[in-house]
Amino acid sequence: MLRGILMVSFTAIVVVAVAFGYWWTIRQTELLLVLFLSAIGALNILFYSRWVRLKALKDNMLKPPDPA
Repeated sequence: MLRGILMVSFTAIVVVAVAFGYWWTIRQTELLLVLFLSAIGALNILFYSRWVRLKALKDNMLKPPDPA
């Protein structure tokens, strides 16, 4: 129970901090720049997510070295 309360509390803190940082960045820079950087961040999360990396690295470690 305590673990759930702590997880929810820390998640709320992180979400508020990210939202505040996003709001502050929008106020300090041009909106298009913020949208561009947000798109880059979203693509970064998408392409570096675990399932993409595992699919890309599939069988990399299992193949024997080529005899030369």
